[in-house]
Amino acid sequence: GLFKKMADAGVQYVIVETTSHRLAQNKTVGYNVHIAVLTNLTREHLDYHGTMERYAAAKATLFVQALYSVLNKDSEWFEYFKKKSSGTVIPYGKTELRHISSSLSGEYNRSNIGAAEAVAKLVNIEPGIVAQAVKDFKGVPGRREEVKNTLGIKMIVDFAHTPNALRELLTSLRQETTGRLILVFGCTGERDRGKRPEMGQVAEKYADEVIVTA
Repeated sequence: GLFKKMADAGVQYVIVETTSHRLAQNKTVGYNVHIAVLTNLTREHLDYHGTMERYAAAKATLFVQALYSVLNKDSEWFEYFKKKSSGTVIPYGKTELRHISSSLSGEYNRSNIGAAEAVAKLVNIEPGIVAQAVKDFKGVPGRREEVKNTLGIKMIVDFAHTPNALRELLTSLRQETTGRLILVFGCTGERDRGKRPEMGQVAEKYADEVIVTA
């Protein structure tokens, strides 16, 4: 398959974001997981899993088979995944790097960078290379993406689609905003309806004005 083609081409490392659906459906059987990373575990996909416990159990199957489990020590699920991990547990926290690209603003990104630093160390990447990458990172579309305009408005697009992601984004933007914080968002689709009131509460608490789309 695709992994074999990569190996034949000389690829040494493959980074895969694995969904809990694939894990629950045993679609990752046969993956030789060297390093598994937990960023956090917050409400998502409960229309499929039913409860947070079942959601966590699906995610945990990845850590049972990994040689290294890189776990966020600030997560409330840290101890749970530590117990589930069969390999070496590598705890990480927020990065101590000071020179960080504006595309990586926010406390949640400081945690994400901490995870990346831990993984880089495991695969023998020099810390200086990581520091330079974090400093120069240009961002990706839809992740704190600034939309340039001539209206005198700072406009940010972000694919925050869970209560926690929306909270992290808004608290981060609040620290950077001197004027009004206007939020335009929606919870489209017929999947996890239970998150809708939670996202509404987050929006009401952290934004000055809320516009809800269908």
